[in-house]
Amino acid sequence: ANFADAIERVQFSNSSENPSTTPRIVHIVANDGDVNSNTAVTTINVTAVNDAPVAAIVPATYAAIEQTDLTLKGTGLSIADIDAGSGSMTVVLSVGEGAITATAGDSGATVSGSGTASITITGTLAQVNALLGASGTSTLIYNSSLNNPSASTTLTLQVNDNGNTGGGALI
Repeated sequence: ANFADAIERVQFSNSSENPSTTPRIVHIVANDGDVNSNTAVTTINVTAVNDAPVAAIVPATYAAIEQTDLTLKGTGLSIADIDAGSGSMTVVLSVGEGAITATAGDSGATVSGSGTASITITGTLAQVNALLGASGTSTLIYNSSLNNPSASTTLTLQVNDNGNTGGGALI
């Protein structure tokens, strides 16, 4: 009875946010003080679960002057994804009015749509944050070339993890 109770209490735990999905083979042997029992063998299959990425814009507002470049690089735009690893992510940075101009510089990311209201940045978590952050040679600029622009517009930062760790893509 004690042996059966002890076996029922055996647990497996993996706290990694990006675990290996290689099956785990578990061998259990009990000893009554004199002799070992038969070896019980079981397999534990681990399924990775995709965690959603996070986009951040801090501060919540920016002040822009019409027809004047506003540098967004290094001003608090960033993304995070606890299980991204080295997988490619897709980021869309858009404005309701005006245009965003970006160059990848030495970030390693790629940029498409520069000079429009919506750009797409593709790269690893580190590459995208290198483009958005203060270091490196990338550029990120907002400008409204209108003579009479709206009093405000919305800046949106959206990140797609492309489903790199299993399951569908999360945005």
